[in-house]
Amino acid sequence: MRCTDNICYTIRQYLHEFSKSVMKPVQVPPQDKVTWKRPPPDVVKVNFDASYHADTGRGAWGCVAHTDQGEFLAAKADTLEHLTGPLHAEALACVLTTEASAELGIHRVILESDSQVLVHALNSGEYE
Repeated sequence: MRCTDNICYTIRQYLHEFSKSVMKPVQVPPQDKVTWKRPPPDVVKVNFDASYHADTGRGAWGCVAHTDQGEFLAAKADTLEHLTGPLHAEALACVLTTEASAELGIHRVILESDSQVLVHALNSGEYE
């Protein structure tokens, strides 16, 4: 094991312990079955998702953009490194989706996620 690998492992352990001590569970209201709904005219809807693998701290993210008529515009996906948990992966996916939308020149956008915790956190003031 290289010295840098050992440092990364130690930092990851400290982050994990810190997140367990600081973050408290949030009760998210249950939702009914969700189906894709068209955005308003001239607005692009971008759906995104992420995965997280606890044993490696790695994951992946992806997004798909559709017009208000449901036509495919673009998609993007990539890997994620140094994750501390599933919410971290979902939050990074949200940031990367926002950046990808801007790079494509999409400025009137609705982001959609299946992560109830992330959506609740973004729509409320309960998380810093």
